[in-house]
Amino acid sequence: MRVVSTESRPMPTIYKYLPKVHAESLVQRGEIQLGTLHKFRDEEQYRAGILDKEEGRKYRYDAPPVSRGSDLSEFAKGTLQGMFQRDISGAIFAQCVFEEVEESPNCWLYCTSTRLSGTLLADFECDACVEVSNGRMFYRAVFGGLGADLVSRMDVVECVYDERWRHYLNPTTIPAAALKDPVHAHQREVRGIFTPRRQPIGIIQRTIPEVRQYCRLLETIPDDDAH
Repeated sequence: MRVVSTESRPMPTIYKYLPKVHAESLVQRGEIQLGTLHKFRDEEQYRAGILDKEEGRKYRYDAPPVSRGSDLSEFAKGTLQGMFQRDISGAIFAQCVFEEVEESPNCWLYCTSTRLSGTLLADFECDACVEVSNGRMFYRAVFGGLGADLVSRMDVVECVYDERWRHYLNPTTIPAAALKDPVHAHQREVRGIFTPRRQPIGIIQRTIPEVRQYCRLLETIPDDDAH
């Protein structure tokens, strides 16, 4: 994972956009809600600013214009395993796309942003923003509050906005859980990725009073970027 914070490099100030009632409960009581990676694909629950139907997936492909089966790349041949009961070495493949998907296991997410902007407030249809002054310690407090019986690992990553579909000779090394469609690049997302001990998982809510010391409810939010 691409970790946004190390011991030698401070994490930038991060922001959490929320409905005001939830922002107040975070600041006053330490109440948080963690969504799941796969849930962000749910068109019925999430709007365009949050919905990502390919969340947690990335793809490799090969697309030769015309090729005999015997001349296909080893990658393309691998995608065909089990599909044919006969020898395909003499078969002609024309305008075919050979695709392999890598899907991240479901995990919990707590998403924030390095961007302070009224534009994001509107995108997320929220009316409040919480400033997190020490992101590293905030996420550590969340991890500790969830407990070792629930989660086995935490990665704090800065999302990378890049194409998920890449030619097999030029694959991305970015983990699928940290990869986002470039259409969301303006969100500058930082996400805590929490690996569960057991599957399946769903949305969870927890009260973690330790996070409150790092949180401040902002009174005003600029229309444009403050950073």
